[in-house]
Amino acid sequence: MAARCLLFLSIATLAVFAAVQIRSSYRSEEFLHPLRNVELPRECLRDENRSERITCLMDALKGPIAKHGVRPYLDALEREFLANDSASSGGITACHDIAHGIASAGVEALGDVETVLASCNELCTFGCYHGAVERYVARGGKIASQISTLCAGVSERNRSACFHGLGHGVAELSGYDLKKSFALCDRLMSDIQRRDCAFGVLMEAFEPSTFGTTSLAIPENLPSFCASFPSVYAEACFRNSGGYEFARSRDASRAFAVCQAAHPDSRWECAVGFGQNIYFSFQGKPSEILPICALGAREQRQACLHGALMSSVVSDPLARHGFEICASIEADQRADCYAFLGGHIRAMHDRATQEKLCASLGEGDRKFCEGVVE
Repeated sequence: MAARCLLFLSIATLAVFAAVQIRSSYRSEEFLHPLRNVELPRECLRDENRSERITCLMDALKGPIAKHGVRPYLDALEREFLANDSASSGGITACHDIAHGIASAGVEALGDVETVLASCNELCTFGCYHGAVERYVARGGKIASQISTLCAGVSERNRSACFHGLGHGVAELSGYDLKKSFALCDRLMSDIQRRDCAFGVLMEAFEPSTFGTTSLAIPENLPSFCASFPSVYAEACFRNSGGYEFARSRDASRAFAVCQAAHPDSRWECAVGFGQNIYFSFQGKPSEILPICALGAREQRQACLHGALMSSVVSDPLARHGFEICASIEADQRADCYAFLGGHIRAMHDRATQEKLCASLGEGDRKFCEGVVE
């Protein structure tokens, strides 16, 4: 049960997981108000079962997407998410699932996964990429022979998320055999691409899948387990290992201990990954995240905070919870916090988008935002 809380996210390389905290329920008909213009059936939006909800959305959207393509529906979803990201309306979880359903409908309607992938954006932890690849595999797509070319049409900014999505598909294709999955990731062109693929494999293997397959058990000796893989895959595993432990024990001190036992080159990354994990576990709430990060040793605390900030940027174009986190820490640490947050905003968005996002924030955050994206 604890494994359901995992989020194995590679934001350092902008690879993202595509499914987040799927356990919460929400009233999607409120969240999706602007999308009613495309006549989404209300029964889909009320469905509490995630798999059935996504399937219902996919079936409802196949016809409209066949006429208009994927992007108008992602744009409509983005407008609503920017207006309302509250946990009570589903927040990032709802947004991710709906993007997943839109992409699934795109693959069904257009029959061309590469066209859908090229239309995807980074919205809500790259749910579009996850949905497109998962649906492509379900339709019998030849991902093994196409793995090196499927992401070619994706923008450079988002390509790592596409490789992450491929990792989900590879894991499913290989029957959750990690060695077979990593062998398929090896067909990619660079270690960065292979690492992104590995994050997708690990997430698919250790979290319950969207459509009901059973996840693998979390290994008892995580440092030894991660060290058993070749270097790039060991790095991905070590980065996730603190999150694995927290999912199992719900004990932050034990999670930080696992990070300390990781390979020395991966200890910082492990604490970063743990911060990414708890951001999603606690819906970006500073009151929950900051006390957990504070349980680590000095460098672990900073790495954990960085991970949470990175998640805030990749999950929300406005990084609203990231600004809340920086505003909640000790005054003498805020400048560094805002500077780090600004660096990741710049990495994710072009200058015009940065300015638009800053302008949409409240007065206090807008001033900080304008300062950090300069």
